[in-house]
Amino acid sequence: MPKRLAQLFLALLFTSTFSLNAVAQPSVRTVNLDTKIATAAPDELFRVLIGMDSQRTFSSSEVASMRLAERQVFVAQEVIAHAEQSQQHVLRVLRRAERQGHADDIRSIAIANVISARVTRSVVEEIELLQGIRRIDHDGPQSEALSSDNAVIPLDSQTLLDVSRLHATPLWPITGSLPEWGVAKINAPQLWNRGIRGDGTLVAVIDSGCDFGHPDIANQLWDPVDQNGNTLWFDVNNDGTQNVGETLVQPGWNTVEDNNKPCTNCGTNTNTHGQNVAGIIVGNGAEGKATGVAPDARLLCIRGIPDGGGTQADMMEAVDFLLRMKAQWLSDFEMPDVVNMSAGSLFAGIPDYAGWRTISDRLLSEGVLFVAAGGNTGTETGGDCSRLTDSSNPIPYNIQAPANVPPPWLHPNQPTPAGSGPHVSAVLAVGAVDQSDQRWSYSSRGPSAWEDIRATHSCQDDMPPAFRDFPQATAPLLKPDVVGPSDPLAGSTLHTTGLCTSPTGALQGSLCSDPYETFGGTSAATPHVAGVVLLMNQVKPDLSPAEVAEAIQMSAIHPNHLPGQTQETHPIKDNF
Repeated sequence: MPKRLAQLFLALLFTSTFSLNAVAQPSVRTVNLDTKIATAAPDELFRVLIGMDSQRTFSSSEVASMRLAERQVFVAQEVIAHAEQSQQHVLRVLRRAERQGHADDIRSIAIANVISARVTRSVVEEIELLQGIRRIDHDGPQSEALSSDNAVIPLDSQTLLDVSRLHATPLWPITGSLPEWGVAKINAPQLWNRGIRGDGTLVAVIDSGCDFGHPDIANQLWDPVDQNGNTLWFDVNNDGTQNVGETLVQPGWNTVEDNNKPCTNCGTNTNTHGQNVAGIIVGNGAEGKATGVAPDARLLCIRGIPDGGGTQADMMEAVDFLLRMKAQWLSDFEMPDVVNMSAGSLFAGIPDYAGWRTISDRLLSEGVLFVAAGGNTGTETGGDCSRLTDSSNPIPYNIQAPANVPPPWLHPNQPTPAGSGPHVSAVLAVGAVDQSDQRWSYSSRGPSAWEDIRATHSCQDDMPPAFRDFPQATAPLLKPDVVGPSDPLAGSTLHTTGLCTSPTGALQGSLCSDPYETFGGTSAATPHVAGVVLLMNQVKPDLSPAEVAEAIQMSAIHPNHLPGQTQETHPIKDNF
């Protein structure tokens, strides 16, 4: 990695840190599912996430000689074809149950080779006898009991935070406006002055939705058209036919309601999380505050979190949208440079760790960096399977999934992983520091581990042998990979874009009535890092995820230490 390129980003804070014969397989049920089945009525439909055991793997001889554009299409199509073949026997059972009224909302998520559906307990009892099943989980929503349901929590919706809606005055004009302190902290304005503002790059934000009418992001939107100017559409039913509701009328998709409106309900002021994240990445200051790190980048928005939190299936399907669009549209669909996910699944929710690592591996094959929030559970490092509550997040599982997945480049201080590998994936996990470069106390703690998790935590899924390469005792995985600016406590002055539309979606005049709001936690730190990735990709569009990760980590400032210093001064046990 050229030293000159690395020096452009010196001020980003870093801290390392797989027969259709029926065979009984009771172990494929998760604790969540056992709990749900014990209380479910016979005809009650509840959501499950069915993980298949097999995955399409790619040898270096298959893909090494391919150009990135060729590899992206090849991998996407092969992964989808494998999922379709391996899921056939399960989908037959589910479709039959659907006709009988015992199943509905059946969705195949190829990128992780999982199936999401609502079923009765009798259907679960039939499916668990099939071969080729890795796990079956009750994928319950956030509104149900956290102690028994696997909820994906928008990290800043937790009660740990007290984020006020504060607004500085006066509002600065867009020309020469002062940047928010987080943007200034990482020296983004110095790059703006050199014409480096993210031009030509694309970010996919997977979150609660975006307000496309907000002036600060309205001109930064991805245009869903092919090379001839025809509007793209998403083959929801996988039938090769364009049906009503499949045209991308907005720049993204909605995997929660499974429709083409990623701004669903975004004007009701009930959930601004996704809008806040988008503003830190691409907000251009049109309403007075320069909130975005890469204000000339383009935004693709995928609603994968409903108001109040969603399921793992919602989030996984959001990433799957990208893979399926690439397989369907080939070169007419541009894969993003980076995916931002300011959300995660807690240890207490029994995450599908193997599923998330597989998803991240797919993104790495696509040449996409996956920037994920480490979590806000740094003060909740106790608890285990005997006390499975939302505050049970013990180290080395305090970092949430998918942020605990390996990065594309391993730091020199990383202890040697076990086995033959590969030991890398696509994730850059982000922690949070305040304005004084001090670690935010709630920022989730590393290191992470990939090992025989059931040996120490019997409530968790069995870890596939291929993913036992970072055992806690000998080679804990340094996490998070980098930290970013955030100040989530009461009185915070870090602002980003709020909502600018009425519930009907009509813009409230030439100026928004309340265009900005405060935001914090690792959810805010994460888009700062995603923005840096976009700035780097403008300068060097051919950089691999590994090269980007290396440049960011090796050129970052260590809190209270000199730029570029290695992490030797930060013991693994204090890794944050």
